[in-house]
Parts: sequence; structure tokens; C-alpha cells
Amino acid sequence: MPVAIHGITKCDFCQRPPDMNCGNQEEELLCCKDCNTKAHPSCMNYTPELALRAHQSPWQCPTCKVCSICKDSGNVPAMLICDSCDKGFHVQCLYSPLEKSPSGELAIAGHWVCSMCSKQDIKENDNSKLVSSSEELMTIKKEACTYGPPTPSESPEPNLTEMQQDFPRKRNLYDGPYPDVTDYTIEDVVKFFKSKGFTKEASAFSEQEIDGKSLLLMKRDDVLVGLRDYICLGPALKIFKHVERLQWASE
Repeated sequence: MPVAIHGITKCDFCQRPPDMNCGNQEEELLCCKDCNTKAHPSCMNYTPELALRAHQSPWQCPTCKVCSICKDSGNVPAMLICDSCDKGFHVQCLYSPLEKSPSGELAIAGHWVCSMCSKQDIKENDNSKLVSSSEELMTIKKEACTYGPPTPSESPEPNLTEMQQDFPRKRNLYDGPYPDVTDYTIEDVVKFFKSKGFTKEASAFSEQEIDGKSLLLMKRDDVLVGLRDYICLGPALKIFKHVERLQWASE
């Protein structure tokens, strides 16, 4: 049930109201149509685009997620979650059924978009390419009319050292407490999450044989849905934040 203090509805995960998410910004809450759980989209690690789509149709939290075709929540291991609209689909219910469900590292690394979102993305991409091509053509024509060929003094050799210094380095947001887990064994992964306070939940990584390399490939649904038999939704959201930071630190 949603958390309400003195009549104010709050996010079930960060315990903050709609006008104050973890980033101290106003953010409309999502409300699960089945269990009434409420959550800021940012607490679910949604992108702004995914949050917008989630608000446009009845939303289900990861625990209540059902197949959008057969409306059944059964056979969870064979359910795919669209990375664009967050809706669930059983493999066997798809109009173009997959021969088998992804497994192992492929399932962890997989990126899948339902047919409806795929068609929309293709249409938007085509329109973007047309606009971009038109703008580039206009720029080329304008430059060709304005400028003649450059002289040697006008086009000096670039100073590679200065260019390299001026090019902004990608900042690692999680330098410090988060190690590079690329070569971590399964036992190392378990020890890390126990050190973060997840003494009970850490065993899930041992049960699923998740080592450092597998951990670096995990996505949100791999933790919230794939491990939901071992980890409740609240701790799973916190664990995924650590997974994200480990992935940043290991890049």
C-alpha cells in the first residue's frame, strides 16, 4: 500500500512526496493499477521517455507485471520486458514467437523492444535522418558559395597534443568506494553485497551464479524481475543502484 503521512501520499521506495524526489525535483508518481504501489519514475531508474510512456497507460510495478497479451503473470522466466514501454510479454504469446527464451549471459545483456515501440522508433529515426540530411545539404551549399579553397596558412596542421588536452575526459561518477569487478568470482560478488548491508539478499547472486562479468551486463529488469524470487522489490531497487555504480567504476 502507498505510504501516507498526515494525508500526504509518498513514494513507497524513497518515502518522499511527488514534489520532492531523490534529486529534490518535482516528479509525478506512478501508481500500480493492481497493488496501488506508488513510485517516482526516477526511483525505478526510468528514462524520461520511459516515464512519459508509463504515465500514458495503466502501470504495473515489477511484482505485479503480467503479459500484455494473455494478461497472465505466470511463467515469469519466459517473460520479456520491453525496454521502451516497460510492458511484459510472454515469449510464447508474441505474434512472431521466439524459438526459445534467451538464457545465461545473453539474457542479462539482452535489449528487447516490442513490435509497437520498434515501429515507432523506426518512423522517428527515418524522420530525423530526413531533417538531418536536408540541414547538411543546406550548410554545404552555403559554405560552397561563401568560401574559396583554403590557403596553407589558413589550414595549419592541428596540434594533436592540444586537441587531446582539450577533449573532455569521461568522468567516472563513482570513483572511490566502488571497485572494478571485472575479474570478481561469484564469492567476491556475494561478499561485496554483504559488505553493503544485503546479508540475506546477497545469496541470490550465488544461487544464480553471477560473477563479476555477468554483473557488469545486468540491467534493471534482471535485478527487479529476474531475482524477484530471492529479493523483494525494495532491496532490489537499492541493489540495482549499486550494480549501476559498479558498472560505471569498471568502465
